[in-house]
Amino acid sequence: MPWNPPVPVSELASPNFDTAPSVDPTQTVMFFSSLHQQTPTGFDIFSSTRPAAGAPWGTPEKVAGLDTVLDESDPFVAQGGLVVFLTLSRTNQPGDLYWARRRSTEGPFPPPQPLVDVNSPFVDADATLSADLLYLMFASNRSGNSEIYESHALE
Repeated sequence: MPWNPPVPVSELASPNFDTAPSVDPTQTVMFFSSLHQQTPTGFDIFSSTRPAAGAPWGTPEKVAGLDTVLDESDPFVAQGGLVVFLTLSRTNQPGDLYWARRRSTEGPFPPPQPLVDVNSPFVDADATLSADLLYLMFASNRSGNSEIYESHALE
């Protein structure tokens, strides 16, 4: 399938490092990690919304409740911005997978909780989930090499 030439999304641009965009299936909610505001805690999770797919994105805002003393990166947004999976890490230390669920997109997330059943003492990062959030894929270097892992939720 051919693609149009890539163009920067100017309404999301910052003079700092922006990465790991995750768009929900409606293409109206996006989370990404960024050094957008050069905060002392490093990478933070930002979100942007738009009224319809194809419309310009709104001004990015830091996602309330996800700001920790760690670097937050690799967000995976689901359920219209009610659920997020992300990587939390310290500089020069392995990252771990975390998740949080909020009741309303108007409110903050509660503190992210670790995915203790899948995290390891090594780097575990970049979660991607199925639409029902029961199938998880992520990257890990627990074997000594960065590889893709999968897990299924116990129902």
